[in-house]
Amino acid sequence: MHGNLQNGKTFARTVLALEGITSVKTNPVIGSALIHFDEKRIKHKQIIGFLEKKGYFSLAKARTSDQVIKHAAEMILEHL
Repeated sequence: MHGNLQNGKTFARTVLALEGITSVKTNPVIGSALIHFDEKRIKHKQIIGFLEKKGYFSLAKARTSDQVIKHAAEMILEHL
């Protein structure tokens, strides 16, 4: 999806087809997606499982925001 508007649109259509998804907003510049959903109709684990099955996401490779920030700080310090 990163850098490809059409892939972002395809992703959004695919995810919106899931019952309980209320909206999907993609950002092809950074390759991100914001998914809003009704917790009474679908659980976040179901969404993650669906995204993994479709090849859009890998929980094993995912990093938390804290991990990303720590890595960026380490890289900056390395260059100083």
